[in-house]
Amino acid sequence: MQMSTPDSFQSEAIIDLMKIYGWKRFAIIASVADYARTGLTILQNRAVKRGLTTTSVFYFHSSCDTPDESLKPILYEIKKKDVPAYVQGLIGTRQLSAQGELYHHFDQLWENKSVSDSDKVYAMYVFDSVLAIAYGVRDYLKDGHVINPPYFDENVCEESSIKRWSDGKLLMEYISRVSDDGVAHHINFTTLHYPIITNYEIVNLRKNGWNKEPPFTMKDNSDVGQSGLSKYKGYCIDLLNALQATLGFRYDLFLVPDGHYGLQDPETGHWNDLGNIILMPRDSAPRRSFFAFLSPFSNSLWLALGAACVLCAVVTTLVSWLSPYGTRRRWKPDQDPGRGEPNRNALSLWNSLWNAFSLWMVQGAEVTPRCLSGRLVYGAWYFTVMVVSATYTANLAAVLTVQRLDNGINNVEDLVSQKEITYAKRYAFILDSFLLEYAANQLPCHVKTVGRLFHQFGYGLGLQKNSPYLDLFSLEVLKLRQNGFLNTLYAKWVTSGVCDEDSQVSSTHYGTQQATLVQMTGVLTLMAGIMVLAMILILFECCVAARKDTKLRVGVKVC
Repeated sequence: MQMSTPDSFQSEAIIDLMKIYGWKRFAIIASVADYARTGLTILQNRAVKRGLTTTSVFYFHSSCDTPDESLKPILYEIKKKDVPAYVQGLIGTRQLSAQGELYHHFDQLWENKSVSDSDKVYAMYVFDSVLAIAYGVRDYLKDGHVINPPYFDENVCEESSIKRWSDGKLLMEYISRVSDDGVAHHINFTTLHYPIITNYEIVNLRKNGWNKEPPFTMKDNSDVGQSGLSKYKGYCIDLLNALQATLGFRYDLFLVPDGHYGLQDPETGHWNDLGNIILMPRDSAPRRSFFAFLSPFSNSLWLALGAACVLCAVVTTLVSWLSPYGTRRRWKPDQDPGRGEPNRNALSLWNSLWNAFSLWMVQGAEVTPRCLSGRLVYGAWYFTVMVVSATYTANLAAVLTVQRLDNGINNVEDLVSQKEITYAKRYAFILDSFLLEYAANQLPCHVKTVGRLFHQFGYGLGLQKNSPYLDLFSLEVLKLRQNGFLNTLYAKWVTSGVCDEDSQVSSTHYGTQQATLVQMTGVLTLMAGIMVLAMILILFECCVAARKDTKLRVGVKVC
């Protein structure tokens, strides 16, 4: 069993790092230990397959007493192998640990023992190996198996034949199937008996000092000082000049090897960010459509409304023909056309369809039903049209007059839950808001910031511990914040870029939403229910009409 992942995974991670930085050649410094030689062979083979060239390989003897000076000759030799003569930092990989369910309990026990942290990672894997065996033995005994300890005599190493433990193979299978809590990570194994978790963290070691990072500190090539070094400009430079003007101190800037800030503090675990925000690609151009007037409603809702209009016409025609008080039954061949009675076919299917459409367009119907059932149908359609018209008017006004600024992503939770933004297509990038706001306002203007700030932290000026100038600088920075100077610097160096401000996303978001069939289900269901009631009402109308006809026949005298 193996508690750490094979060297092949780490080699792939290292090669991916070199590919990201655009390396073509690299030199290797490794210890003479067997573990290092095995990993080195795998790294070289994978590098050849990925198109990288190994310029040289150097070995050194590693021990706790090895002085740093012993590595200098190796570094000088590497410089002769066409390797750049400058070092910006050391970047490496480290298997991600301290992710197990039992880590916090282990950490408390470790702190109480006051042991050096240099052996902490190895201790975690030792604990996990013991736990893996314990979990395997537990499951082995739980299934009713019995462990028969192997017996070896004193001369076992001198014997020519190997005696195998009869229970060893089965117990190994139980250990390989373990899936339970661990310290370094959750304990489970692949079929090749190494951990399933193969995550690595990138370790970035660099020198201390100031880092050039737009818009905080940038070289001003247009102004060269007497020393020959380019002067600097940026947010931090203007802030230092403002503090210098009020406090009367002098400062010097030293050029140090460049690095990337935004690293994790090894003691606090926090990131030196001002606050994270999400960066997304801009829309290349506003989307226009000849059928934008249909956008207030979804396609399914438009189809449902059209079907409701046809249904209203069909039901109106039916009740008009079936009801004894409809236009067809009320018409008499000898009636006077001048009395204003409706034509016999006034509410035919075609005419009813036209009337329903006219009501939908809020123009009124040319002929209205005379029977109670027909009036119920028209009343239901009137009510539906009233709700639909009000909803359409409100949504159309929002679509035509309000610029949609809301993209539906205001925080990390929104980004995770949505499905529109996918990897390798349109993507969202989360980083320090200060940097992303600056980048979004620079050419080529292909990205924009969205959402609100989250996970906020503050920047500050770093002074020596117990510095007597701490309160003095703190009060002066507070004054600059209160009088708006810091906001002015933010507008100058961050938001005042070359990109169009109208396309930026502000902290206030406006948006419109299509009305869907689900939202109109209630009013359409009410309309359908009233139509069913109208059909039932026809039976009542027929009974009333039949009763009246019976009374008329009884009162007729026969000569």
